Amino acid sequence: MKLRIVLGVAAISCGMVGSVAVGCGGDDSTVGGGNVDSGVQDTSTGGDTSTGGDTGGGNDTGGGNDTGGGGDTGGGMDSSTGNDASLGDAGLATCIQYCSTVAANCTATNLEYLTQDVCHAMCVNIPTGTVGGTAGDTRACRDFHAALASSAPTTECIISGASGGDTCGASHCEAYCTQDIAQCGSGANAPFNDKAACLTACAGWTYNKTTGDLADTNHNNFNCRLYHLQNAFTNAANKITHCPHTAAVSAACNQ
Repeated sequence: MKLRIVLGVAAISCGMVGSVAVGCGGDDSTVGGGNVDSGVQDTSTGGDTSTGGDTGGGNDTGGGNDTGGGGDTGGGMDSSTGNDASLGDAGLATCIQYCSTVAANCTATNLEYLTQDVCHAMCVNIPTGTVGGTAGDTRACRDFHAALASSAPTTECIISGASGGDTCGASHCEAYCTQDIAQCGSGANAPFNDKAACLTACAGWTYNKTTGDLADTNHNNFNCRLYHLQNAFTNAANKITHCPHTAAVSAACNQ
């Protein structure tokens, strides 16, 4: 008899109780903010495992974009395929957050990215890393140093930038060549035949680390080539123009 009573309640959980609709479509199917979402949207504090959006404070492991704009504004983790503008990804900074921090703390002679759009485009080529990571060619490492740059921009900005400043990653050349191959390609018509060729060339370039990566762009050095690589990330036309300037023999940097 108890089983039939429970099933009877479950059967009306997506229907009408008096004049009130309950448990239908997009709302959390449990009472008081449980962990199961049977529909499109979950605004409770529990978890959301559906494919819909999550604006609550719980974990979202669904496949949809959160809050409709690609972001997760809740306090939990986001392991879905959508974008996350909070401290999702198990606490790692997302590209949006990372780029905003760098833009706020690294300006003028400490500038690290031409624009936030360029930062976003390059960020997707940087591994996320591990929670709390302060080393390695990762987004987590760069975000850690980007936060420190608020009080020490001269030393921290260059570490938080695309090159990693020889702190976030094995070397600035490793980071540079990963980005160059990703954007400009490899082979006969590209700046480098492969990443190994890029690393060899880069090892011979002077790297000015006394200011931000983009403060010295008029010499035959690493900084000049990184400046042109960032320009190559701005749009398709600039990619054609600036990718050749990132090579070992560069019309723009071999003055």
